[in-house]
Amino acid sequence: AGCVGILLRDLIAESFHSMRITGIGFLFTAIFLETAHRAQRSQDKISSSGLLDENWQLPTKKQALIVGLAQAFAILPGVSRSGSTIASGLIA
Repeated sequence: AGCVGILLRDLIAESFHSMRITGIGFLFTAIFLETAHRAQRSQDKISSSGLLDENWQLPTKKQALIVGLAQAFAILPGVSRSGSTIASGLIA
């Protein structure tokens, strides 16, 4: 996320002045969270008690990269960093 922020500094700074980009960011966050919720329910990663299953594993390099890319995308206004991190972790 830091590298993306440095490389795209001017573009990102301009995006904070656009209500349209902020609105699109909020919409993206909502769709991403709903998609993750549906994926999580279909994968049964959460037990009926609401806790993680006992068979959880550490994330793979691919899953860690997906979460990192989601955090980098969350630099944009309206995109929730914590929401995109959690959602990408559930989807990956």
